[in-house]
Amino acid sequence: TREQDIITITHNKQLMKVETERAKLEDKYSRLSREQDAQKTLLSERLLKFESEKAKLEDKNEELTREQDIITITHNKQLMKVETERAKLEDKYSRLSREQDAQKTLLSERLLKFESEKAKLEDKNEELTREQDII
Repeated sequence: TREQDIITITHNKQLMKVETERAKLEDKYSRLSREQDAQKTLLSERLLKFESEKAKLEDKNEELTREQDIITITHNKQLMKVETERAKLEDKYSRLSREQDAQKTLLSERLLKFESEKAKLEDKNEELTREQDII
């Protein structure tokens, strides 16, 4: 009947809206996933760079330690500069670690929000399906 056609059309429109929203959420999830991967890559690159710099500084520190019996006060000042740079790099590493933790928390929150929205959409979809089945 005409009434059933109207109801069916209305339900189809609602279903299309739900599907559109689901697709948007999937796109958002995909984008967030790519962003997270990019952030992980960036943090990994920073960590590798830090480890390389730290290894170089540790090597330099060992060299200075071996030579400390025969070096002058000037060399001791250079060692202090190396220690200062190492401390800066450790601070930088600590900051990067905190930033990574904050990014992980943010991404976890975004993922939880997405999952909540997805569950709501799935519930709505099931409700619409039940309503359509009734019709």
